[in-house]
Amino acid sequence: MTKSDSRETLRSNVLNRVSDAIVSLNSDLEYTFANPRAEQLLDATEESLRGTYIRDAFPEVADTVAEQQISEALETGQEQTFERYNEALDRWFEVRVYPDEDGVSVFFTHISERKERGLDLERYEQAIEALPVAVGINTPGEEGRFEFVNQAAVDMLGASSKSELQDHAPGDTYANPDERKRFSEQLRETGSVEQYEVQLTTLEGETFWGSMTANLTEIGGAEYIIGIIEDVSERKQRVQELEAKTRAIEAAPIGVSLSNPQQDDNPLTYVNERFEEITGYAAEEIRGRNCRFLQGETTDEEPVSAMRDAIAAEESVTVELRNYRKDGEQFWNRVSIAPVQTENGPSHFVGFQQDITEEKQREQELKENKEQIAEQNDALKSFAKIVTNAERTLNQRITDLLNLGATYLDLDVGILSEIDGSEYTVRDVVGPAEAIEPGDSLNLTDTYCSLVYEADGPVSFHSSDDGGVKDHPAYQNKGMESYIGVPVFVDDHRYGTLNFSRPESREAPITDAEESLVRIMAQWVGTELTRQQRQEELERTSQFLKDTQEVAKVGGWEVSLQSERMRWSEELYRIHELPLDANPTPEEGIEFYHPDDRDTIREAFDRLTTEGEPYDLELRIVRTDDNVRWVRTRGEPIYEDDEIVAVHGTFQDITERKESQKELEKSKQVIESSTDIATIIDSRGTITYVSPAVEDVLGYEPEELIGTDGFGYQPDETKTAVAAAIEHVMETPAETKTVQTRFRRADGSWCWIESTLRSRLNDDVIGGILVSSRDITERKEWEQELQRQNSRLNEFASVISHDLRNPLNVAQSRATILQERTDDEFQEHLAPLLNSLERMESIIEDTLTLARQGETIGEMSSIPVMDLVGKCWAGVETAEATLEIDDEFTIRGDRDRLRHVFENLFRNAVEHGVEDVTVRVGRAGEDCIYVEDDGPGILPDDRDKVFEPGHTSATGGTGFGLTIVKRIAEAHGWEVTVTDGGDGGARFEFDTAGLIGE
Repeated sequence: MTKSDSRETLRSNVLNRVSDAIVSLNSDLEYTFANPRAEQLLDATEESLRGTYIRDAFPEVADTVAEQQISEALETGQEQTFERYNEALDRWFEVRVYPDEDGVSVFFTHISERKERGLDLERYEQAIEALPVAVGINTPGEEGRFEFVNQAAVDMLGASSKSELQDHAPGDTYANPDERKRFSEQLRETGSVEQYEVQLTTLEGETFWGSMTANLTEIGGAEYIIGIIEDVSERKQRVQELEAKTRAIEAAPIGVSLSNPQQDDNPLTYVNERFEEITGYAAEEIRGRNCRFLQGETTDEEPVSAMRDAIAAEESVTVELRNYRKDGEQFWNRVSIAPVQTENGPSHFVGFQQDITEEKQREQELKENKEQIAEQNDALKSFAKIVTNAERTLNQRITDLLNLGATYLDLDVGILSEIDGSEYTVRDVVGPAEAIEPGDSLNLTDTYCSLVYEADGPVSFHSSDDGGVKDHPAYQNKGMESYIGVPVFVDDHRYGTLNFSRPESREAPITDAEESLVRIMAQWVGTELTRQQRQEELERTSQFLKDTQEVAKVGGWEVSLQSERMRWSEELYRIHELPLDANPTPEEGIEFYHPDDRDTIREAFDRLTTEGEPYDLELRIVRTDDNVRWVRTRGEPIYEDDEIVAVHGTFQDITERKESQKELEKSKQVIESSTDIATIIDSRGTITYVSPAVEDVLGYEPEELIGTDGFGYQPDETKTAVAAAIEHVMETPAETKTVQTRFRRADGSWCWIESTLRSRLNDDVIGGILVSSRDITERKEWEQELQRQNSRLNEFASVISHDLRNPLNVAQSRATILQERTDDEFQEHLAPLLNSLERMESIIEDTLTLARQGETIGEMSSIPVMDLVGKCWAGVETAEATLEIDDEFTIRGDRDRLRHVFENLFRNAVEHGVEDVTVRVGRAGEDCIYVEDDGPGILPDDRDKVFEPGHTSATGGTGFGLTIVKRIAEAHGWEVTVTDGGDGGARFEFDTAGLIGE
């Protein structure tokens, strides 16, 4: 085989294996080769074709594009390519002609499918061009460009041509760049987006709403976005308008419903939310039902018939009727219905529902209010008439108001109460006879007025159910059903209540108007009681202020800087011991100060008058009697138009306080060095402090007792008395209590201790009960011995009284008979005899008093001094004498013994004074009682002698009266002194050692 043959064989093998049909033609256009694929397409074998002229083999080729292109390739020697449709084969071919030195090689590629796809594409393009929506293909990203757009896109986006539109990026068509970004992100995530509504803009800047559908796809290995845009602006507007109407209907403040008259029974097909709220039914429970399900027993037939007739006549109507909510509650419903007309008649009936329950209630309330206002006006007229009736007393007018209130409120009982703590006292009352009377006292918690105090305001209810009071004692004990009570304030403090009640319920609740009238009544009552109280207080205050200046020793002063005139109050004159007609100048006032304090007050006064600097100083003054007194002087400026025109201030005698302060300082030292034991215990008896004297008296170190139980050192028989004393001083902190108890010493022996207790629980320093104790073992033993002696003395006194009085009585009787029967010659002898016998009887009486009353006292109790003094005064022959009691207070002591004290003092004042002597009893300081008269008084040299037995200056006196006074006073632990009275008579003062109470 030659090389040429080999190459030909290789060429033939290769051409036989390719997929295209291949034939070779010589320069005469005769077939020289055909591969198997060509044999298949030409439906002829290579053998039958070889050497055959092309026109002979295929006559239809003559004068065709194929023949022309082959001939041109031979002539030009250039490759030719063309497409040819073979009708015989009904196929499209792509033909490529390659000339060579021997002829041409022709390649046939079957392209029917591709040709068909092209035709389809052409048809698609025509269809896309005809679409009313914009279609485009673009590359993604911010730099993407339109690769294809249809004419609708050009028109929609306002371009003049496709090329103009393709010069713009797709992102330029978004009205909001952020929206483009969101769209791109969603497309990237999902690969497709459907009906994405967004605002777009034309090339001219006009905006419109578009609905976009897009897919992300790959074409020829590149990524593209195929998108469709529909202009939905009109639809969007219609939807927005529809949504706005729907929202308006849903948000309407009235119920809206639609019913379908074309269906049986005209069922409801739509209701808004307000309809659901009004009726309590959900929409799914309503749809498909006739609206009569809202009707009930109390629904009036007339408005229902009116609606039925309107529907039948296809007319509008508005009615008001009672309907029922889902929970059964009734409500007033204003219903308006109207037909929705179409060409074929009404398609629906629209209904509007308004809940007018409150409106109806207001109408009813307005009607009732008019009636109540008329009643209230009548009541107010009666109220005005009552309170302005000056001919009736306050109590009578209060009773009239209670009657008015009970009638107006239709309640049986009207009460003005006074409440003190938990005690409820009926001050005034009207109601059924004998039900309750003024002065009756109840526990506050048993009355409905406790609710008023808890609420600190009006409380009212027309039944127990309304008030929720069935568990209250007033209901359980009295069965009171209806009540109204209002607090009464007197001088801005709660006084009590004004209340009305009855056992039966009221038909109607208590109205605001009724409550208002009761409040007006209570306010008037409180105001009048305040006025009455203030009037009484004013009368007391004028005297009180006068007394206060004297007791507190406080005066006032003022200096006018223009006139340099100084004015003093009366107390200031008394403090300086100047007569009221004295008229000291400011400089003279300064001269009263102690020489060591004058510069201080002068400098302070100068700063006050020139700079307006106030002062508050404690200095000394020297009175006209050279007596030095401590005073607290205060000064302040008085301005007019920012100029100091005067200065004023107060002036108080604080000598006693100053002395008390000194005494207090001494007491601190005395306690530490005192032989008496000072102890502080808490309310349970635990010792929290004890002074060093306990070691000397009881043998304990103070540290041993602190923190221990004080009761543990006492026997059982005296513990009760100590516990009672602790309880007493805790309940009455102003009082002291003295007890005697046995106490175990450190060595185990027992002694008697006398302790005085005073509560200082509220004292920041002491913070407990202060106990002052002393060892009275010797005194107890002495008292026991004295008691035995007194018993023997009483026995002796009884014998003396009996044995002396019998013969004395005989002598008095015989002397009296003789006086009646003898002549004048013996009368001058009998009169002295009878006087002597009467004196002997007085001596016996006073001797018995001294013997029996002595220095011991009996049971101690709290005694109102006014009551005690009054009885003592009544027991003495006082002739024209007058008794004045300056204060009301109580005193602790033995009532029987103290009667002898006051009777003897009253008798002494009457016997030694003038006929119309005035005796005054009062307090002088916290722990001092005085009894004074305006008689001749007692000379200073005789003041110590008057208490000696037998000393008297009165004719026929025994001289024992003041001795008895002193003995009984000392038995109470008091000290008695004699001084000058305020009006020049005698003044007896008793230092009671803290036994005076309020």
